[in-house]
Amino acid sequence: MHQVFGPFVEGARHCHALAASIVCLCSAREGRLRGRARTRCGRAHSAHAPLPHPYARARFECLQLVSRTHPDPTSQRVFERAFLLFGRVSNLTHVLAAHPSYIDCFLSTFNTLLNEEGPLPVTWRCFIALMAAARHKCAYLFRRQQDMFLLRGGDVAWMTEGLACPTLPAKLVALAPLNAIMAHRPWLVAPQHIKQLLQGTVGARASAEGGGGSSSSSAGAASSAGQGWSLNELTHAIVIMSVFHS
Repeated sequence: MHQVFGPFVEGARHCHALAASIVCLCSAREGRLRGRARTRCGRAHSAHAPLPHPYARARFECLQLVSRTHPDPTSQRVFERAFLLFGRVSNLTHVLAAHPSYIDCFLSTFNTLLNEEGPLPVTWRCFIALMAAARHKCAYLFRRQQDMFLLRGGDVAWMTEGLACPTLPAKLVALAPLNAIMAHRPWLVAPQHIKQLLQGTVGARASAEGGGGSSSSSAGAASSAGQGWSLNELTHAIVIMSVFHS
């Protein structure tokens, strides 16, 4: 009996598997179309489309680069170091683990900028990184630094109210125009931008050059007069912004 109906059974199984694959592909395509429609709708009704879900999977898969379950000894050492430094092994770390010499320098630089001793408070470093990631609407980096900012005891109002927050230090508000120029038109950075921040004389002209900020941003920048950055602080802030812009 099996010899008679065996080929038909195998053919039926193959057809069922093929049908299931077609359904999955159609569902995925339908989901992508719905997602694009929601994005167009969001852009039509707001200035900026909403950021993706904070726990959404990164689009770049690294399973073919480094095995997550059975990594080689070099990758295992990298993962352990990343976990000890940052409390997690991110998808970015998994991707860069395919280049051991680079990931070592990357982790050291990242740790020095954000965790080691320096002229800026740790919460300020995380917020400056947030400002830089937000300019490019990079949801992945934004969510990571948002978590780090809150874990370090950062003020939630700084994130919810942004530059209009009354408790946000005026020096951070004054940094916004330079952040905008570095993110979108870095070739326009001039010595006067650095001089104004060092002297605490950031005014309306600097805000206009930064990309036409809101009135609240201009007011906050104007109120920062007399609260200049030190050279060490500003250097640290510029390096953080450069890293997250890149």
